This record gives sequence, C-alpha cells and structure tokens, in this order.
Amino acid sequence: MTRVRVPFLIIIFVIVPHLLSAQDGLTDLEELLIDPALEEEGESLLLELLDELARHPIELNRATWEELAALPWVTPELAKAIVSYRKEYGYFSRTSELRGAPGVDEELFRRIAPFVCAEPWLKEVPRRPFEVRMRTRIRDRHPHREGYLERTFSPTRYSVYNRLSAKVGERVSLSLLAERDPGEPGLTDHMSGAVSIRGGERSGIVGALDRVVVGDYQLQFGQGLVFGPRYAVLKGRELVSSLRRQEQGIIYYASADETRLLRGVVTSLGHRNRAVAFVSLAHRDATLSEEGTSVQSVYATGLHRTETERAKKDKLEEQLMGARLRWQLGEKLAIGATGYHATYAPELDPPLEGGRYYSLRGRTNQVLGADALLHLGELGLFGEHAWCRGGGRAWLAGASYLLGNTETITIIRDYDWDFYNDYGFALSDVSGEVRNERGALFGLRHRVGGSRVWFHYDIFEHPWRRYLEEMPTRGQEYWLEVEQRLGTELAFTLRRRSRSREARQEVASDIASGTLDLLTDRETTRLELTWRSGETMRSRLRGEWVETAIQELGRSEDGRLIFWGSTVRPYDELRLETRWIWFATDSYDSRIYEFENDLPGVMRNMPLWGRGSRWYVLIGHRFLRRLDVTVKYAQTEREGELSRGSGVEERRGRSEYEYGLALDLVW
Repeated sequence: MTRVRVPFLIIIFVIVPHLLSAQDGLTDLEELLIDPALEEEGESLLLELLDELARHPIELNRATWEELAALPWVTPELAKAIVSYRKEYGYFSRTSELRGAPGVDEELFRRIAPFVCAEPWLKEVPRRPFEVRMRTRIRDRHPHREGYLERTFSPTRYSVYNRLSAKVGERVSLSLLAERDPGEPGLTDHMSGAVSIRGGERSGIVGALDRVVVGDYQLQFGQGLVFGPRYAVLKGRELVSSLRRQEQGIIYYASADETRLLRGVVTSLGHRNRAVAFVSLAHRDATLSEEGTSVQSVYATGLHRTETERAKKDKLEEQLMGARLRWQLGEKLAIGATGYHATYAPELDPPLEGGRYYSLRGRTNQVLGADALLHLGELGLFGEHAWCRGGGRAWLAGASYLLGNTETITIIRDYDWDFYNDYGFALSDVSGEVRNERGALFGLRHRVGGSRVWFHYDIFEHPWRRYLEEMPTRGQEYWLEVEQRLGTELAFTLRRRSRSREARQEVASDIASGTLDLLTDRETTRLELTWRSGETMRSRLRGEWVETAIQELGRSEDGRLIFWGSTVRPYDELRLETRWIWFATDSYDSRIYEFENDLPGVMRNMPLWGRGSRWYVLIGHRFLRRLDVTVKYAQTEREGELSRGSGVEERRGRSEYEYGLALDLVW
C-alpha cells in the first residue's frame, strides 16, 4: 500500500466516523432478506419494491392485513394482530404508536417504520398527478478479464443500467429498462418494459377490474410451487416471516432478469374473490443441436460477450398461457387454483447423459396447482399441491403460530425428481428449486426484554441425482442467532450455523478409495458488536469463523474474517458508509460470505477466500429533493495470488478495484 493511501484510509475509517452522525434506520435491510451462504450480486427486485414502498408508504389506518403482510418482516398472523389492535384502540395518530401492537417490538418497528405512515383523520393524501423517475448505474472493475485482452469480449468493459419509470395519477404506471453487462456490445443487450393499469371501484374504468399489465411481469401465487419470484426469502435470519409472506399476485416491473420474465398480457378481476388470466411469448437463450432442430440446454447466465454466447441468444421460443382463481371464504379461509400450458419451439431434447438425464423433453409442458390458507386466530395453516405433465408432483404443507412474543413455523415438503416447472420458487435446500427433494423444517422467532432469538432446523434429502451430484444426497442444517441489547446504544449478536451433507461418491486418495458415503460439515460462528451513537451513527465490529471437514478423507479447513464498519448520516440528505475487512481461509471451500451495501437497487453477498483485505466507501447525497447521487469505491488486496479464474474469465494481479456511480432523478 502506498504512502498516499495510508493517511487516506486513516481519515476514512478513524476520523470521519467520529465527526459525522446519522439518523435512526441505519439497518442493513438487504442483509435480512437473503440467505447469507449464497453468492449474490446484481439487481434486486426486492430492493426495488422496498424502494417503492419507501416512496409511497403503507397508510396504517387504511391498510388491510393483506397489505401489511406484504412487508418482508410481517407474517399474516402479525398483520391480523395489528389490524385487530387498530379496531380495538382506534386509529393511529402517529407511526410510533405501532410499538403498542402485539408482536411489534422496538427492533421490528425500526425495520418497518420507513415503509408505513399514519394519517389519523383519514384524509385523502394529495399526490402529484404525474411523476417520472430515472435511474442510471455505471460499474467497472479492474483488472479486466482476459477476454478483453484477447479481444474475445467487446471492448465495452463497464456495465450500464438505465431505467425510466412514470406514474400518471394512482392508476397508471409504466417502466422501461435497458441494461448491458461488461463485455457486451451496445447499450441495449437486454430490454424490458411494461405498462400497468389499476382498476377498482373508484377508478372510473371497470369496477371489477383489479389490474392489467402489458409487457414484462412476474407472478407469485400460493406458496410458490407454480409461480414464485426469485426475490423471495427462503432461509436466513428472518425465515419465519419470509416463509409466510402474503401472496403478491402480479408483480409489474421492468427487470434485468433475462431468464424468468413473462412477456405479454396479464389481467386480474375482482378483489376478495379474484380471477387472473395471462399469456406470454418470451424468448430464452439456448444451445441448439448441430442440426438446429432441437434444444440441448437452456443458457441461463444472460451474458452475450463472445460469439459463442451471442449465438445462443433468443434461440428458444416459449408460448405460455394460464389462469389463477382465488376464493376468499369469509375471514378465515382462502383457496386457490393455478395452471398454465407452455409450448416450446424448437423442441427440448437434452442429451441422455450426466446431469441433463432428468431434464424436461418435448414441445409442451403443463403445470397445475391447488393451494389453501386457513387462519384460526393465532394459528395459520397453509399448503399447496402441484402436478406437471407426466405425473410429477410437488407438495408443501405448514403451520405458523403467534403466541405473544413468539412466532413459530413448521413446514414439510416433497418434490418429485420429474416435477418440471421453471417458474416455481419455494422452500428448498438450495436456491428455491422445486424438484428432487424431501424435507422438514421448524423455525422460531422470540423476543423477551432486550433479547431476540432466531432459530431454525431443517432436514432434507435429494432421492435422485442432481446436475453436479451423481448420487443421492441428504443433510441437515441448523441456525441459532441471539441478539442481546446492552442499553440503548450497544447490541451483541451471536450466530451459529451448522450444515452437513452426506453424499455417495467415487473416491481415489491415499486415505480411502472406492465408493464411499462422504459427510461434509460446514460450521460458521459469528460474533458482532453494534454501537449506535444516539440517532446519528452506527458502527459494527464483527468476527466470523468457518470450519469445514470431510472426516472420511481426513480433510479439514478453516477460515476467519474480521471487519469494522461505520454508517453515518449528519443530515437527511447525506449518507456515508465505510468498511474494512480482513480475511484468511485455507481455500475456496472454507470461504466466508460478506454482505455489503451497494448502489441503489443492487444486492451483493460476495465470497472471500485466500488471504487478504478489502475496504470500501459508499457515499450518497440528495440534491434539491430531486437528484440522488451514490458513488462507491472498493479495493481488494490478496496475498500471494497472481490470478483468479481461468480462460477468458481470468483476472491477473493481487489487487482488484471497483468503481460505481448511480443517479436517481425524479421530476
């Protein structure tokens, strides 16, 4: 590190945090919304939806329990308790009165406060008749990959994201997006757009019309076996509330997701009892056979940097049509049915070998599902059963219970190996995949005084082979996290996560050989101290340790990470965040994931391995209430590592630099 950088880091990490301060609400919302053991980097639909809620908060005195349950931390049972509290004690005169509702403690209130408001006299809140917002993001990273040096990639080395959205009154919205990944030619490799029209009794359109969307959209019905967007939270600290989120229905959004968007028209009629019909004509990237008459594999990265990658673009056409019916039977019971028919051209014909042996084949697929939700006071029962063409099934059933300061959830699941559905996303061992898995999970969230406890235990098995695993596997996982407040300014957190997987593999080593059942253990321990200086600054000191082992092979590794970071906000328009991280792991197998805030709308959970350090600065400022400017600079130094990756993905050098700029303009 040069002499110039040393004093600069001293100013950023030592002096600045003690000179600046920030208002309450400095929680990393994103960290509570993802599985901390999955790599994540890119646009987050969930963060965009939260951003929309922050601009147009939920009005506590008008909101139904369904609207309150749309918040990630609020279960339907808790939402019903809040509505019952409002009926019993009257309208909220200010947001802070929400603290008195059953199940709402100070920590939960602090998380949801930015997304709710209170109008005690139920006045009509005036809104601007027309609003336009534009977001631009530019990102670059050095050193560049070998693909640029070899001229395999396009010379455009930075990513560009542009999104324009507009609202006309409260009923009409439109959005248009253009995005390019690093190494892709032009500025519009991916385009997305949609127009949404909301109905309602006062809309002057059609009383029964709930919504019409033309363009790109996603769907979320029931428990997600048929349609579930990938922004849903499945495992992690807030597992209890994430697995009991209220049905979102139609999700209108111009998204950078190039693999799962539906493109066409969707409309919903009715309010309590609802009917949804949708059609879609979308193109997916795919690898064709030599004759070009069939699809051998679907290409899901969304990258089009090389001639080979561009040759896969939009090769598979998917025509899809379907419907959803949902009946609300009183205040306690809701039942629904969802189905779709999909046609593919050319036909799907993956090779009968390796991980593609159990893939969908043919020109069509049909998926049908039925779901139910029953509320019995503080007890909620829910479930869904789905079938696909050929007879493959998937089902999920669960119960949640709210008792004072304790919330629990229990779920069992069974997904056949031949249940084919690209649009499902529900509880599973990895990444929400609804296929080839059986399991049972219990989760708990509890608070008492200044203490909060989160716990879950999950057992699972994969009866058939998976893409990268030739033999069946099984395993278990538990998560225990305890947070203890030490007064009003300090909080101590202990997290323990243990995960084990048993798989039968062919082994040839000095210790053992042949076909063995290998048990892989991964245990993570985190200690964290958080300090808040009044309502103006938050600092965190964290230590994290990872241990991995395969006992049958006598192999064990460990990893360690320490970071210190501070977030400050001297006034409403300015936010400054700094962080320094040191890490040391034996290899990639003992990597440690580090979540960090990024540019608006971007979620990042990155793995760190080897030995080195990383630091970043994130600054955001609002000008004239119209323009938000956010910049980020990050630097990673690795010891003894001269290159990472291979082929066109290889990066050379011990140092890595990242730059980012985001502009958000509203008028």
